[in-house]
Amino acid sequence: MLTDRQIMNLKATGKPYRVVDGRNLVVAVSAVGTCTFQLRYCVTVGNVRKERLHTLGRYPSMSLAQARQEAETIRGLVAQGKDPSLVKRAAKLVRATNAVNTFQSVYETVMSLKEAQCSPRHCRILRLGMQKHVLPHIGAFPMAEITKPMLITIVTDIYRSARVLARRLAWLIGEVFRAAERRGIASGYVAHAIVEELPRPKTQHMPSLKRPEEVAGLLQTIDAKASIRMRVYFRLLAYLFTRPSELAGARWDEVDLEGATWTIPAVRMKARQVHIIPLPHQAVTMLRELRLQTGVSGYLFPSSASGSAHIGRSTPSIMMAGLGYKGRHSPHGFRATASTLLREALFPRDLVELSLAHAPGGAVELAYMHAQWLTPRRRMMQAYADFLEGLARGDDPSQCFAELAGQSGHRLAA
Repeated sequence: MLTDRQIMNLKATGKPYRVVDGRNLVVAVSAVGTCTFQLRYCVTVGNVRKERLHTLGRYPSMSLAQARQEAETIRGLVAQGKDPSLVKRAAKLVRATNAVNTFQSVYETVMSLKEAQCSPRHCRILRLGMQKHVLPHIGAFPMAEITKPMLITIVTDIYRSARVLARRLAWLIGEVFRAAERRGIASGYVAHAIVEELPRPKTQHMPSLKRPEEVAGLLQTIDAKASIRMRVYFRLLAYLFTRPSELAGARWDEVDLEGATWTIPAVRMKARQVHIIPLPHQAVTMLRELRLQTGVSGYLFPSSASGSAHIGRSTPSIMMAGLGYKGRHSPHGFRATASTLLREALFPRDLVELSLAHAPGGAVELAYMHAQWLTPRRRMMQAYADFLEGLARGDDPSQCFAELAGQSGHRLAA
């Protein structure tokens, strides 16, 4: 058997040659004197016995002791009927696959698909959160090397300072692993239910007024104190009970005043499905007057700071607080107000839910319901607008509600 000194003393002869160490382990010396450890072994391919030569490493980067240990490992593979050269190729392929299929590479693919489905604002929040909290820790890791405890540690740390964001990012991490599982490069179970490791936050409902006399006071305050445009905004929000952001970003090309409808495109809806809103005559009148002021802009409610943008998401909440209703009623609360009062007036639940864009099912079912129920929805929304107009005028709230309830007997058939 060779020693390290003997290997160090091997000289170049101008021609390659081999020196035997033992048990088929040899040192191959190149023409220029480079020493490389090699192992001869035999494998059976079909019914034929074939000899292979497996390169272990170059001396002195690999020591003699390391070469002998590696040779023993290879002999063990041969004893198990495996071809070490194929095992080596497979390991190389795995390394190459892992180098390409990092968490960040799969995440970018998932996000590119999400960006076609989610709002720009939501995608921006997810991207910033991932860049700050997740990618610095596991972005460069191969998917197959990421463990569930690693993920739980990351989302738990995020939860300490940003509870809602932590749940969103935990959901997105799960999406990344499910995509990796479909490719066969990781197990989706690694990220399974990591969101359940986080305490569930308490649901906080937006404040809203539910009694007719309270709503009457709110509408009268809006008429008396709000600016002209914000008065129109809040009245439309009350009449149509859309989400505040949907009305804030409304465009004139979405509104058909002749047909008395407002069609919100899917890209601006939370459920990513087109939402058609019948406009009561009060809303049509207000919109005709508003168009004289803002019709030159693409938006119903352009920003005072930039005519190319609409009012900010926080503007209505600030205005509502300025009217003295902070903690009592929010712009989003108009939806809860309408839902409560219409249900109490015995309007059909499905009709109310569809008007809130809460209808279940897919896009085809929702489109069908919009088409079939447009007329009864128009009647309901006109009755509700008449009810609100009576409250704002100072009519008796009980009588106004009785008249609203009297309109709920319309059949659902168009």
